[in-house]
Amino acid sequence: MWINEYNEEETMQMFREEGIKIGEQRGIKIGEQRGRQEGRQEGRQEGENLLAALINKLLSLGRNDDVLKATTDPAFRDSLYVQFGLKKTL
Repeated sequence: MWINEYNEEETMQMFREEGIKIGEQRGIKIGEQRGRQEGRQEGRQEGENLLAALINKLLSLGRNDDVLKATTDPAFRDSLYVQFGLKKTL
């Protein structure tokens, strides 16, 4: 004869553990999404500040043609960042 014994305490503990596991997974996912979003925002701000500093430096030196080239040529822009000490070697 097979006797199934229902243990309410064990069953409730299983539900709690599963709920905690699901909650942790959701929390991790939300945290990762927020982290990526904040990282992108910080990266954009950093890039804007870097380009603004470069443009300011070029304009103060009267290198107006280089401003235009720097906005359209990433390799040239990067070399200027290094030249003016705005970035270390890439």
